[in-house]
Amino acid sequence: MRFNKKLAVRSRFVALEALSFGLKPLHTSLISLLIIRLIDIQFWGKFVFYLVAVQLCITFLNWGQKPYLLKSFSAQPNKIGEYWSKAFFARTPLLIVVFCCLAIVPNLQTFFLPLLLWVSFRWATVMFDSLIQFNRNYKASIKAEVLSLIVSVILVFFGVEKIDLEGLIYIFAFSNGIKLSVLLPLLPKDARAFSSLRNSKAELLISFPFFALTLAGMFQTKGDLYLATFLMDEVELGKYQVLVGFLLLGQAFSGILIGPFLKNVFRFKKKDVKGLKKAYLKVGLAISLLFTIALYFLMRYVYLIDLKIEVALLIFACLAPLYFFLIESQLLLKHKKEKQLLKFTLIAASVTFALSFLLIPLWGIQGALISGVGGKVMLALLVVKQSNKIKNSL
Repeated sequence: MRFNKKLAVRSRFVALEALSFGLKPLHTSLISLLIIRLIDIQFWGKFVFYLVAVQLCITFLNWGQKPYLLKSFSAQPNKIGEYWSKAFFARTPLLIVVFCCLAIVPNLQTFFLPLLLWVSFRWATVMFDSLIQFNRNYKASIKAEVLSLIVSVILVFFGVEKIDLEGLIYIFAFSNGIKLSVLLPLLPKDARAFSSLRNSKAELLISFPFFALTLAGMFQTKGDLYLATFLMDEVELGKYQVLVGFLLLGQAFSGILIGPFLKNVFRFKKKDVKGLKKAYLKVGLAISLLFTIALYFLMRYVYLIDLKIEVALLIFACLAPLYFFLIESQLLLKHKKEKQLLKFTLIAASVTFALSFLLIPLWGIQGALISGVGGKVMLALLVVKQSNKIKNSL
């Protein structure tokens, strides 16, 4: 009875976390659906450049804050406010770098003010992610996402006849401002200002390994999209961004599925981990197949994007490798092989970039997907090989 109750509580948090996470990409996906159906896909393709630019700015401003803070909170939960405040104020000088980029880069300076608002509000909301996950405040996160989504949909739907690129950027900025206003009550009560330059430098240096791993992972998972921004025409880019948005959501299921068992991975013996991996792989491949079928029909009949059947096979191939190596990657972390994991991720990212550069001009969307598959397969091979070495040495 106690086990069932514990499992029910854990399942509830997993469901809330999945919903909270799923609503974030759903925001962009629904707006893209409205733009594609009410205007055209070329307009959305033009907007993708700014979407990617903002994502890169946010990754830079975060500087690995979420994994760093979650580790710090776990080590000293009585100092959450102090850790969060230091992380926030240490990263504010990075806004100057982003400010200069937005002011200098030709395509960005055209929409300098709305982009600055979008980046600022977005970064401020992302700073709450560690607090939400550690304190399990998923209901507040869901409320913020739903309100911002409703506002965005209303603004796009009723302003579709007059909307332009600048207007769409302002809509994204405004929706993130609403999200921030909902999340502000989650601020730690003992949060306080830290303005020392020395403290900021030390904070950024400490969290740099987390930033490096996040950056490598980002380029490994999205490197094909970043190159596609420059190598595809606006129509193809618009289609591919929609597809990638859903693919990232599908890939997130692998992490959500293993989430409740991460502690067990660190505690289990070799035989127990093997059993967990088999069950995880079976469930994961089934989820990947169902997700692939659903996504193919969604793209074809809802977004009205006609994709070849070969694309469906590549979608499955993008999702499946994750279930072969995700548990193995946790075993590397268990044995303090973070540097090797970073090295493997960088190698996989390089493979993705190289293949994207070669294949996107030749085969467009299919070339980009093949590039993503190549990077994931490479990462799976490297991680599994190293994990087997560790197991054999035990």
